[in-house]
Amino acid sequence: MGWWLFMILVILQWNARSLIANGQEFKKFVTDLLDKPQVICVQETWLKPQLDFVIYGYTTIRNDRETGKGGGVATFVRNDVKYNLVNKGKEHESVVVRIQTGKDSIMIVNFYNPCNRLSTDTLNAVCGVTQGKTVWCGDFNAHSTIWRSKNTDINGSVIEEFIDDKNLVCVNDGKGTQYSSSHNTESAIDLTIMSTEMAGISLWEVLDQSTVGSDHYPIITRIEVEIHQDSELKTPRWRLDKADWQMFQMLSEIKCVELVNKDIRDVEEMNRKVTRAIIQTAEETIPKKTRIEQRKSVPWWNESCTIVIKKRNKALRQLKAHHTLVTLINYKRAQAVVRRTIRSAKRGYLRQFCNKNLK
Repeated sequence: MGWWLFMILVILQWNARSLIANGQEFKKFVTDLLDKPQVICVQETWLKPQLDFVIYGYTTIRNDRETGKGGGVATFVRNDVKYNLVNKGKEHESVVVRIQTGKDSIMIVNFYNPCNRLSTDTLNAVCGVTQGKTVWCGDFNAHSTIWRSKNTDINGSVIEEFIDDKNLVCVNDGKGTQYSSSHNTESAIDLTIMSTEMAGISLWEVLDQSTVGSDHYPIITRIEVEIHQDSELKTPRWRLDKADWQMFQMLSEIKCVELVNKDIRDVEEMNRKVTRAIIQTAEETIPKKTRIEQRKSVPWWNESCTIVIKKRNKALRQLKAHHTLVTLINYKRAQAVVRRTIRSAKRGYLRQFCNKNLK
């Protein structure tokens, strides 16, 4: 069950350079976004099967790198959005899901290329033989003058050929998506590619105020479409503390007497009618919550975490404006302080929580 809602499909993509190191800050980043993304595509998760990573309110589809370090992709789909898994790459790092829309669907491809040489065969193998609306999000490690790189390399040429064959458009506007703190340069290697018919109703934006601990900026893509939302996940809850229990008891007794007088002998039928009577009585006497309370994704977050992130972001701005050895060291130190502070805050919260529940 569900309903169709005309709205903006928000896709967040980001190369994490390790969710192990930067994942907790990323959870807070997602929580603070005004427009909560329906889909989040993360590359370079660096996760292994034995490691868990959850963003509250989202379903996680992971494709971890089986051998070697680094790599891996994860797609997070918001719980109220209807989707199905299309493919998880075995020879390449990708996750493909299909989001249900009003008239058809949108296939969303989360792709990471670890500096390998691309081919059209590789890209075709990721999504298979597909028709319809498609959005590619990922780190392609490719350069092309189409997305305003200084030059076009082999991978860039392959992607140019691929998007021509598939009638796709790269919606990047030339802004840098990856920042090299060592060289104070930006490159556009994180791409968003989509079907031509959606390019005109989309808005692409690099959130370059912070890298969230990585060396890549988060990217938001907004597309005007109809989204299928699951109504079962929005079911209101009974407010038992506000119930009129005297009226509930009186009406329940009246309804039960009426059922007894009907002399129903079939057990299953009697069970259905009693259940229906109780629910009807509850509807009349017990109010419901109009909004389900949202659990905090990072309950351990404190003011210290916020302060050190602001200092780190300020150090990043200073590094970009005046790239020297001093500003580079200051930025690296500020980054280390952020990770240490977040780790300490989480451990302290968990320790306090455990001590409280053991008493």
